[in-house]
Amino acid sequence: MTKAISLPIMLFIGLTGCSNSPPPEAVPENAAGYQGRDDTGSLRNADAVGYDGAAIQKKLDGALDRNDQRAADLQKRIDAQTGDADVPEDR
Repeated sequence: MTKAISLPIMLFIGLTGCSNSPPPEAVPENAAGYQGRDDTGSLRNADAVGYDGAAIQKKLDGALDRNDQRAADLQKRIDAQTGDADVPEDR
């Protein structure tokens, strides 16, 4: 019984040890790629302490972009109500 169980285990260990898959290649960061906002560029320095600074920067830039869009929408609505613009009010 021990031979029947140990044979498949030994075969599995032997096959997994012999597999020679190439290591994953690191993707170099493209300098011409995503640059983000100037005021969040310093977040890329988080790479030095083990965090993904580019991902943090992208997430914060997205939140700031949504905030800017919301502020512009609110300003447009205020202008429409006060008569400062020719934009009709959305209802």
